[in-house]
Amino acid sequence: MTKFFVDYNGAGADTPGTPWSYNSFSSGWNSAGVLTAALVDDTNTPSAYGLEIVAPYVGVSGSNSWATVGAGGWPVEVFRNATYINGAGTASQKITGLSVGDTYIVEVSGHSNSSSRSTQVTVNSGTPQDYANTASTTPQAPISFSGTVPVGGEILIEVVGASGGNWSYVNGFTVEITAAPSGPSITSTTDPAITGTAITTAGTGFGATQGAGGVTQEQGAVVVALTESAWSDISITSTSATIESTGLKYGVQTLKVTDNAAADDTTTFTANT
Repeated sequence: MTKFFVDYNGAGADTPGTPWSYNSFSSGWNSAGVLTAALVDDTNTPSAYGLEIVAPYVGVSGSNSWATVGAGGWPVEVFRNATYINGAGTASQKITGLSVGDTYIVEVSGHSNSSSRSTQVTVNSGTPQDYANTASTTPQAPISFSGTVPVGGEILIEVVGASGGNWSYVNGFTVEITAAPSGPSITSTTDPAITGTAITTAGTGFGATQGAGGVTQEQGAVVVALTESAWSDISITSTSATIESTGLKYGVQTLKVTDNAAADDTTTFTANT
């Protein structure tokens, strides 16, 4: 699991430097489709992930906040940067370049310089959470969202400003990524040539439970689904298919394991008896 920070100022989110402001961006940065920042890990190594404007911020955007410390393990430099919404507007950004099926934890922080303001955040159209700022230069602990990266490889972060004309600040996003399992990998199988008997397939990444997964015996266009009597992440016990009556012929056949996420791996064997 790796945590990535938004590199707002170009020098690395955890490197002291001049925080960005509205005037330090090009005039069109607050426009839909504009990539506003890269994401770096905690050693300032750039990643393939980026932060892109979806719905522009309302009112003045891109300003300094005056946090003097970090919070929740975040560097102070994150908290010296802010986008904000003037009034009860809605704005959104998305983290791009992610791998579908990876799991994520997104943390979002808002922080105001000298007054109390509230901000509501939603990630991937899930349950909204409120971030209640306080009149302090010490940031609150970030709010956290978790889930699985959907088709498209993006995480949408929507920000709703407080009513009453107050500015609602959002200082930082982090995203912690855990790569999805790589899928099944077969290392060996017992000889399934004797029809209707138990065969054991060994390997990794089959999944702790079978779910929608399964094992098939295949030859050309003939595909026979086997019956599993035991299933674990490293071993599957199935009953081999009968030859001839199923359409399978003696000779080279394929054994395929498919996991619950529809990833698969195959091995071949020769049925001679």
